[in-house]
Amino acid sequence: MTKRIQIATRAESYSSGQPVKFTMPKAPISKIILSGTVASDCTGNVTANAEIEWIKIRINGKIFIDLESDQDAGAVPWWHQLLREFYQQRHFVAMPDNQWIIELPDALPNTAQIDLLFKWASYTQAGCSSNDLTFNLDILYEMEDKIPGKVVIPYFQWDKFDHGTKTGHQVEHIPALPFKLRAILMACEDNGSLDDTAYADIQIKDPSTIYFDGKMIEFEALQEAKSRKALTAGMYIYVFPNGIVVPPNTLSIDLNITSAGTDTETHLLYICY
Repeated sequence: MTKRIQIATRAESYSSGQPVKFTMPKAPISKIILSGTVASDCTGNVTANAEIEWIKIRINGKIFIDLESDQDAGAVPWWHQLLREFYQQRHFVAMPDNQWIIELPDALPNTAQIDLLFKWASYTQAGCSSNDLTFNLDILYEMEDKIPGKVVIPYFQWDKFDHGTKTGHQVEHIPALPFKLRAILMACEDNGSLDDTAYADIQIKDPSTIYFDGKMIEFEALQEAKSRKALTAGMYIYVFPNGIVVPPNTLSIDLNITSAGTDTETHLLYICY
């Protein structure tokens, strides 16, 4: 049975660019939900879902979930776009606007000290000072009645491949990861806009196994067949059902560019446990 508990209310308001820390209660937490609203905005043009710049979760003093990525001015950070896509693939509905939902693979141990760290986006709007833009916040968490026998600690890490105006095969190596890699989330874009034509082909392999080798459209269709939900154009998800160990310089992603873009980039989120 899952219980949802609210631990912070809209009584607190924060200025643009302000870092925030909450120490969560020691409980078997399985989901953390941040729900924010703009309290004051002198120009009225804050982009939905762009209010939080980054989120980190520290467990017993060590950061295990690190959600921080590039963010164009006033735009939704890439890590949050990926997180929203993953949520939609799992639940068949979009993550509600101005919510940041972090679902954990299992309930955390009720003896762990969990610190939730995040930073409000640093908006610079014409005619506004940082104090003119303030935010309200709810923080909720869900906890499980039954504590799992084997504790699963999650690890989320962001990465980026910057290919600019290059063409041809761009071979990148995924960094060594501390836990088994379960899924790779990818956002492919050109000059700040999602683009499902930025790359023509993709190959994912390590020295012993080729996990995928084919067209991007086939790569997209593979996940859609599993989830029965269409991906947003330019978004891709690859799942390793049993997880794989990733030592240094072993797992590679080869992205083939047949036509040069203006500023081609791939943003990635590695989900491990």
